[in-house]
Amino acid sequence: MRIATIGSGERLNIVKSLMKQNKVEHLSLNLSKKGIKKSDELENCFLIFLAVAPEDVRECCRAIAPFVTGRHAIVHLVHALESQSQQTLSRVLENELSTQRFAFLSGPMCLNDVQSKLPSSAICATQFGEIHEIVAECLSSPTFRVYRSSDLVGAEIAAVYARVIAFCAGIAFELGESVKSMIVARGLSEASHLVSRLKGDLRTPFGLSGLANLHLALGDNPSLDTQLGTGLTHSNWKKTKATKTHFSSFQNLVLNLKVASENAGLSAPILTAANELVQKKMSAEEAMAALMSLPIQNDF
Repeated sequence: MRIATIGSGERLNIVKSLMKQNKVEHLSLNLSKKGIKKSDELENCFLIFLAVAPEDVRECCRAIAPFVTGRHAIVHLVHALESQSQQTLSRVLENELSTQRFAFLSGPMCLNDVQSKLPSSAICATQFGEIHEIVAECLSSPTFRVYRSSDLVGAEIAAVYARVIAFCAGIAFELGESVKSMIVARGLSEASHLVSRLKGDLRTPFGLSGLANLHLALGDNPSLDTQLGTGLTHSNWKKTKATKTHFSSFQNLVLNLKVASENAGLSAPILTAANELVQKKMSAEEAMAALMSLPIQNDF
């Protein structure tokens, strides 16, 4: 059985590192303006790990479509929605490729921990048991566990929402622990309602793809999304590790998630505040005042 990877980024580097530890050979491909070199070799690959920017997913699909059949399985690692449709990446892949066998790999994975062989884990969300088995075979080790979920859409939405909550919690760092905790709890509640509207499991955001990702993002090595939040608080996000490109892509992420939530008929105060903040229509203090003035709702 042959494995392929397409794209780049820390999450894909984690996958490559784990496969190297397990002596799993793989074909490594990259998407460029000229397409994907050696894409014809995908014909002999059963499993493909995909990590490209959401705006490049359809282009990537067009490049690999001639070589992908119903026997292929695609595992994507993209924590974002597509701007064109506000859809999850699995839905975009479903529309663009002949195979219908998709999975999403997420969870609190840290490259340094994996390379140091410290205990780590991920979650593979798919409805196909054989994909669970193959992903676990490629990545599992005495120090790395791959948990299973059949809630593909729920895991994808939870991972995206976790990024937005991390951003909002970053803004709240200087406003006290209480408000930061409130944002985390209310944000996960919002994520749960959206997952439920999209026919997912409302418990999924409280698992590895949601809460665990969020915990890692707010940890000792804050994520770029968290840093954007703390940077906006100081009106100086440029001094964070987040680039202008990351800020722009994060603006799109928040807007896409907001549109998806509105299309589902939901009111999402945390998400709305995040959108106002990244569009620079509101300060952190104004956003917090707006949240505190909303009518009291049930906790969940």
